[in-house]
Amino acid sequence: MRRNILVVGAGKIGQVVADLLAGSDAYAVTLADRDAAALDALAGPLPAQGRVEHLALDVADDDALQRALD
Repeated sequence: MRRNILVVGAGKIGQVVADLLAGSDAYAVTLADRDAAALDALAGPLPAQGRVEHLALDVADDDALQRALD
């Protein structure tokens, strides 16, 4: 059973965490950031590229956060 994981923050650490989780095939990973440009400009090809979904999300928006977690 794959578990859904939401990683908040598309910085270097968030990218690596999302990549490691997606590489295990035990998780369906979504990497979220409030800056859509940050998601578009992820640094370099990661091994799990294409297996991590990207989501523009402002976690200060309670409704948007709840929809992302549902």
